[in-house]
Amino acid sequence: LLFLLFVKLASSRNKYDHLKVWWAFLGGVFLALAELSRPFVLLLMPFIIFFVILVFRTASRRILVSFLVPVIILSGGWHLKLLVFNQGQVFWSNHSGFNLYRAWEEVADIPEPPAEPQTWDRRNQIHSQEHYLNSQKIQRAVLNFIVENPGEAFSFMITRLRIFLQPRTSFFEHPELGGVLIQVYRIIFRLCLVYWGIQLLRMGFNIFKNPGLHLFSNPENVLLITTTLTVIILAISEKGEEARLVLAVLPLIGALPSYKGDGQFKNN
Repeated sequence: LLFLLFVKLASSRNKYDHLKVWWAFLGGVFLALAELSRPFVLLLMPFIIFFVILVFRTASRRILVSFLVPVIILSGGWHLKLLVFNQGQVFWSNHSGFNLYRAWEEVADIPEPPAEPQTWDRRNQIHSQEHYLNSQKIQRAVLNFIVENPGEAFSFMITRLRIFLQPRTSFFEHPELGGVLIQVYRIIFRLCLVYWGIQLLRMGFNIFKNPGLHLFSNPENVLLITTTLTVIILAISEKGEEARLVLAVLPLIGALPSYKGDGQFKNN
């Protein structure tokens, strides 16, 4: 949200035009921090960078450079470290495959990973290279299942999405929390979902009616798209911890992103 706010400030005309370079720089900082907060955000980066280039296409080159510098140093530097010192690792988590295993084991034929190095208390040493390689194997098995069984995989994704959006308030099989505040939370959450769904329908209808790159040059639309993709990815990549994962998207859903059909920013 801070990334989008500072991109908006850097790309719109206002009395603080002399601060645009700094707004752009802060936008890059907060995008890098967002990318480093969750492994899957790296998958969204090409779309997000494309959006920024569209927004800054007529602005001073200094603004785009100011935005890219912190992204390259923070995000780029970290992933370069992984590539060089972690034997070719790209995503910063070496455990994602095991999260997928828990989410997909009931439908996908995923072989159990072999034994791994143990810690002193007989737990898997999750920081080992063996753990990373096993995680990669599981990810490939899940991806192969989705490619080979698209119908079953799509049905399962809808089920996982429905569970994620209840929303849950407890982990795994523990009873759901009760009380007035929890009920109020669920009501507000569902009202936000209804609004979110209406905006997605508006977007889909307008894309069909008037397709174009203008869709990707407005922060509201980018927030709407990234929120949707984030919810889908979180819903299908873990099972049992939905109550924790949904907290990551509450600010995005609560921001009530609206579809803007003609909302390009005017640049200098």
